[in-house]
Amino acid sequence: VSKKNLGLDLIRIFAAFLVLICHSGYFSIGISYAAVNYTGILAVDFFFVLSGLLVGKRLIGAVTEAAPGKMLKRFYINRLLRTLPLYYFLLFVNSWIKQEAIPFSCFLFLQNFQEEALGFMPAAWSLSIEMWFYFIIPPVFLVLFRRFQRKHSCETAIFFTIGILYLLPMVLRIIHVLVFDPAWDNGVRKQILLRLDSVMLGVFFAALKIYKPDVYQKISTSR
Repeated sequence: VSKKNLGLDLIRIFAAFLVLICHSGYFSIGISYAAVNYTGILAVDFFFVLSGLLVGKRLIGAVTEAAPGKMLKRFYINRLLRTLPLYYFLLFVNSWIKQEAIPFSCFLFLQNFQEEALGFMPAAWSLSIEMWFYFIIPPVFLVLFRRFQRKHSCETAIFFTIGILYLLPMVLRIIHVLVFDPAWDNGVRKQILLRLDSVMLGVFFAALKIYKPDVYQKISTSR
């Protein structure tokens, strides 16, 4: 049986196409700046959701284990080995090309909090959000899941936990906008704690795939 999922493959292709438009549309005739910029915003959200879907199964599997510490350790090692070597290599390549020192915050994925550092390697802002998702969410997920599991089934506890971790960044984003009225791009779109709900949406779909396969199949597969 093929493990390919036509629906997910089409989403990946569509998101990649949107990125292509965003990065090349400025040179096209008849495409407004707003329209081109919006394609990039939409594409990154797609990739955040896909990322959450891909790691969600491992995350849920780790926290539902009798001894989650070992599984979470493996989860972190896997994520770091997949990301850090290439990321740091590109930092040094970018430093050599631009003849600029690498901002220290870039090494810790904190460049989203500093506009000047963010400009050193602009495309890395989305990776910063994903990395901090890996750092923050798993331990919080485990604590919430264990608390809900005291009174509910494993499945219910998982969905309650996902719901809270999805809603919290959304509420923080609304409060942040209402209180501080920040600029959209650097003040909201690229702020780590305000964007984790996009990745959590992918984790929700991963939970559907595990616990509600029929529902997930209807959503993700083209008929």
